Amino acid sequence: MLVGTTNLNTTLNLTYVLADVVETLLLDMRSEMKKRGNDLRHDAKHNFNTAIAAIRRLKQDVDKTQLSTQENFGNDSDCLLAFIKLLIDRCGDDDKEEVAEKLAKCGMVVVQDETFYVEPKKEDQVS
Repeated sequence: MLVGTTNLNTTLNLTYVLADVVETLLLDMRSEMKKRGNDLRHDAKHNFNTAIAAIRRLKQDVDKTQLSTQENFGNDSDCLLAFIKLLIDRCGDDDKEEVAEKLAKCGMVVVQDETFYVEPKKEDQVS
């Protein structure tokens, strides 16, 4: 994300990151439902498609930025999604190792397996 010192810039960046996270979760949900042979009801499907279209319109502004800004946006979104998944499910889900790897890329390391606890990486641990 662009480095900014204003609350407005921080809020705008967070809005784009959260929109990307929501889009990813919605598309993952739809994919999982299709794998299981399920589908949304007509009205729910309409709302789903409307939400995806609105998020993509919002994210068009990011597509107009520099490539490095777009990459930072994507990395921030991936890190936030990994953190949210870790917060929600620390019960031994198959994604646990994948989430830990993504958090490591964000400068965080999981130091306890059974109880939820995240500690920022020390400078010498950052890859």
